Amino acid sequence: MTLADNGLRQGGIGDVSDTGVTIRDVYGMNTIARTEILRITNRVQTGTKRAPWYVGVPVTSLILGGLATVIVGAVQKDGDVKRAGWMTLGIGTMIGIATGPMDYPRPTFEDRLVYVRP
Repeated sequence: MTLADNGLRQGGIGDVSDTGVTIRDVYGMNTIARTEILRITNRVQTGTKRAPWYVGVPVTSLILGGLATVIVGAVQKDGDVKRAGWMTLGIGTMIGIATGPMDYPRPTFEDRLVYVRP
């Protein structure tokens, strides 16, 4: 709810009359005169969104790079390269497992206009 003094009030609408609107907010039940109200909007959840797909590209690169290093180390019979490849593969996998569940769906909202003072 946008008020005449550019103030904002948020809460559930309790009662509407010709003289005022009663809202339920953190301060309790409050009646606001209709002459003070400029606009009332209703916030509606429109869906959810996740992080962009390209967030996983560095982790995938780390895993594939480690796997390629392990293969090169095995072909060259170089233990140090193979060990570094396994460490890189392990670190990439652990980071992927740790950060995967952190990307929970976030709600998206839209404000829909309900009332505008004439």
